[in-house]
Amino acid sequence: MSQTIITKNNIDFYTNISEEHLIGRLCKLVGAKHYSMIYSNLDEYISLAHYMTNEEALDAAMKLQFLIDTVNLDDLFSNYKHYFNINTTTEDFKCYIEDIIEIFKTCGGYECLS
Repeated sequence: MSQTIITKNNIDFYTNISEEHLIGRLCKLVGAKHYSMIYSNLDEYISLAHYMTNEEALDAAMKLQFLIDTVNLDDLFSNYKHYFNINTTTEDFKCYIEDIIEIFKTCGGYECLS
């Protein structure tokens, strides 16, 4: 299951539920906008923000870029590898984040419809 995401600049932005959780967790890690809900008996639910303005998307892009430029990506990937195929490498993970950065830079903001 996934959400329909409409960007302001008609950029294609396709996700699935797992990817929305991953993007949300990465955004939370860097202090960018994300969705968070704490259920009474469960861990915190973190996901992609339901909407972002252009400024919020650019902020997320900048913070994610700073993350991949400054941290040990092997260590970072070890915390998120369960979101990926067993054959995914650290370089693949970096490329994935770079793709998200590019979407955030060019989307003009977005809104999730479903």
